[in-house]
Amino acid sequence: MRQCRVSLLVPLCAITACGGSTTPTSSGSGGATTPVVSFNVPLTDGFVVTSRGAHVVFRFDATGAAQGIHFADVGLVRPVGLTFGPATLPAPVTGPAPAARYAYVAVGDSDRIARFDATTRATAGAATSGVTLRSPRNLNFGPDGALYVADGFLNQVLRFDGVTGAFDRVFATDAALNGPTSFTFGPDGDLYVVSVLTNRVLRFDGTTGAFKGPFITTGLALPHDVAFGPDGNLYVTNSGSTTIQRFQAGTGALIGPFVTDPALNAPLGLTWGPDGNLYVANQLANEIRRYDGVTGALRGVVVPGGSGGLASPAFIAFQPATGLALSATRDTTRTMVLLVARGASPGGRLLVAHGTTGGGTTAVPGCAAPVALGAATFTAWIADEGGFGVVREPVPATGAGYAVIDVRTCAISAVVQPT
Repeated sequence: MRQCRVSLLVPLCAITACGGSTTPTSSGSGGATTPVVSFNVPLTDGFVVTSRGAHVVFRFDATGAAQGIHFADVGLVRPVGLTFGPATLPAPVTGPAPAARYAYVAVGDSDRIARFDATTRATAGAATSGVTLRSPRNLNFGPDGALYVADGFLNQVLRFDGVTGAFDRVFATDAALNGPTSFTFGPDGDLYVVSVLTNRVLRFDGTTGAFKGPFITTGLALPHDVAFGPDGNLYVTNSGSTTIQRFQAGTGALIGPFVTDPALNAPLGLTWGPDGNLYVANQLANEIRRYDGVTGALRGVVVPGGSGGLASPAFIAFQPATGLALSATRDTTRTMVLLVARGASPGGRLLVAHGTTGGGTTAVPGCAAPVALGAATFTAWIADEGGFGVVREPVPATGAGYAVIDVRTCAISAVVQPT
């Protein structure tokens, strides 16, 4: 069968022919809305967006105001996925630790991964070596510290040394994988890969890369990006419809549309913000939209169409924070707490500890130092491309507190109690 490049700029079928639910429940809207406020957490973190139409990466502040071009390179032709690199890396990744945190950008039309110094924003040399990429679409570091790249032409997820960039092996591939555009490691450790040309999400063993079968087989129309939400379920953008679908963790069963928004026009990347809301790159409208993290209601157009030169936005990443920290914000109307970790290793495994305050400690699996919580239990999670982790949990009993552990470094945050 002849292979072709996977197009992210224009849907592969007509929008009117791709279908998509218009169920009004738990949906956003392109018109005026009065959304239910789930968590009043102010956004204080800026974010970056790849712009395929402008051939650069733009930066926006927490209000959505344009801050100009953040990363640019003569070879940055139609950039797509991006991630930030971890500051420290454990075995089995070898080589010297990077002097600074880097940013990595998949450049599908020039078949390479561009690397930038995240502080100076200067180009920082070749990011990968040892294999010829044909159409890299998205990338991220895995829980093991290695760099993973989805190649839409090769129909593979490739693994590279996280420090040197040397090619290690083809990590995940199968005849069922056709046009991988994005992926995520799950809290369960497995790898979930979008197969855009078959309208599926496939599941691979997160350690060996062995194919474990289709995970999602229904409810998708040209899916492009995938992420686990604060409720533990899996969310997928559909460039061929106006919905963002939600699927049950563990089973892949369709829960239903989380967002139904007629203003969505070939949406691509999605990410959960540190305010607990969902941010979506609305590609053909040249904008970034924000949806309530619990209800899916529209909470505004954060970056209006074309602002700052934004054209065909593809993927979004919040900029990394310095130092591991955790916040806990109570929503008394829903008896829930929003936990937001900052400063973790991008793509790294997190343990959210929940226990009693007042002097007790609990051993942390795989780490020497204990967490300063008595009788703590742990919830496994994964940090995103910027080192953020966003989780919702029930309001704890009086006297309980939380901390987060970065498993890659064994760093432990200060204990916090819900405010």
